[in-house]
Amino acid sequence: MFQRIVVLLDGSKGAERAIPVAARLARAFGGSIVFVQVVLPPVDFGKYTAPKVVNSERRVFETNQARATSYLAGMMIHHVNVLAGIDADMGVAVGLVPQAICSVARKEQADLILLSTREDSGVKRWLFGSIAQEIVHRSSVPVLVLNEQSVIPHISHAAYSLKVQVILDGSPMTESVVEPAAQLLAGLSAPVQGILHLVRVVDLPMASGKWRSQAHSDSVQREHARQEAEMYLTRVGNRLYKGPLASLGLIVTTSIVDCTDMSKTIINVAESSKKTEFEGACTLIALTIHGRRGLRRQLEGTATKHILGSTRLSLLTAYPQEITVQPGLS
Repeated sequence: MFQRIVVLLDGSKGAERAIPVAARLARAFGGSIVFVQVVLPPVDFGKYTAPKVVNSERRVFETNQARATSYLAGMMIHHVNVLAGIDADMGVAVGLVPQAICSVARKEQADLILLSTREDSGVKRWLFGSIAQEIVHRSSVPVLVLNEQSVIPHISHAAYSLKVQVILDGSPMTESVVEPAAQLLAGLSAPVQGILHLVRVVDLPMASGKWRSQAHSDSVQREHARQEAEMYLTRVGNRLYKGPLASLGLIVTTSIVDCTDMSKTIINVAESSKKTEFEGACTLIALTIHGRRGLRRQLEGTATKHILGSTRLSLLTAYPQEITVQPGLS
């Protein structure tokens, strides 16, 4: 459950779209929120710098701190109705944004870092995208990045049919995102039943031989890989239906996709998801940034950057944890 949520704000309206989402989650789980703005520390020019320069830099830093404090206080007043009944704190952190926000999350023993992408274009958007990527890779707790084009930031008290696509590669480490994804889905969807879609991404062997015997061998390997993927998804689905998360009452669906480019596959699967079965469902991508096998190789570095920079959907990421399977739930 999300008992302590750290929300990164930078003074922009786009960042403030995370507030109703944080409030909805905190209210659903009886949790609390910490709103944080980060300011850069004063520049250290060295011991031979003129006192006038040092004092000027110190005054600029103190002014920025005061502005950040004033902004956070005003923001909490402005959103008083949204935050009604929720334990909400605020604070100004000093340092580079990724390091500072992750440090705050550790000190506050947060369960979730929440931030929203910006509507800016060009350099500003690129810079914020880089910051979001570094936060995702540095954080030891789940990170929810709300995309500016996603409908999720507009959720306040409305009942939404939300669909979360959980990307798995068959390794236990990538299952670390399943629980936070399920909790997030339940918190945002209630009282509507949320849809948790498990996607097993697998590198199926491609047909390579020109002889009939080789083609038959390739076909057998591909069929075996699909059968293994189906058995794996069944095991994960059973744990959702029979384990501690069963009380969330989620709809669990599954699919298997093969790929040669992990990041493109993830985006295409999520964004081209058909709405025929669950009309009106919006989608969020959930994945573990580091896995032991396919996802680890593909999602580190450029692939994660591509997903964050390209998808129109919001993204939930989790740091890998060892998954303990309870007896009888495998």
